[in-house]
Amino acid sequence: MAGARVTDRMLQRLRREALSWPGWRTSVELLKHTRAGCRHWLVVPNAPALGGAQDVTAVGFFGDLRPGMNHSAIYQLEADVVARLGRYAPVGLLGYYDAEIAPALHGNLVIFGTREVPSKWHRDRVHAAAVASAPRHYSVVRLHRGMIRGALLGPGHPANAVFRLQAAARLARAAPARLNLARYLPPSWQSTGGRPIA
Repeated sequence: MAGARVTDRMLQRLRREALSWPGWRTSVELLKHTRAGCRHWLVVPNAPALGGAQDVTAVGFFGDLRPGMNHSAIYQLEADVVARLGRYAPVGLLGYYDAEIAPALHGNLVIFGTREVPSKWHRDRVHAAAVASAPRHYSVVRLHRGMIRGALLGPGHPANAVFRLQAAARLARAAPARLNLARYLPPSWQSTGGRPIA
């Protein structure tokens, strides 16, 4: 399934969940598993901010886990990142949604109430550690980015969300090779043998 389409479906689910929350909720964390055992993890550090958000930026990350290895380290890093989300709400982070689309296939959707991803988020040491670990755990990554015009939870959304593939690469564990995606992918991935997907 195309990443942009999956990102849109994740956004629709986030919207449905958010519209069902009572007005007194200040923050939300939901962890659910499908019958197939796939995980859906939604975290909103400031529910009123999400409810009133307009003209937001959405970033979707998709990764194919490498088979036959222990991925507990990357899962722990994700848990550590989630534990720190509250400190980024003041600079625009609205929500985080991790969806296990199928076994070993993960999608992450991060919503920001700003036109650009806050630089403070990029500088977070735990997030940086997770990014640096990606080539060891994922064989393929795809990065989508979109702008959602108007009220995030308003009528007609997310039909007016447009997501575009910004970067896609196959990642090698070693054997350095230049990435031609430096504009979009973190610098640490450029020395890990990533190569663009045609």
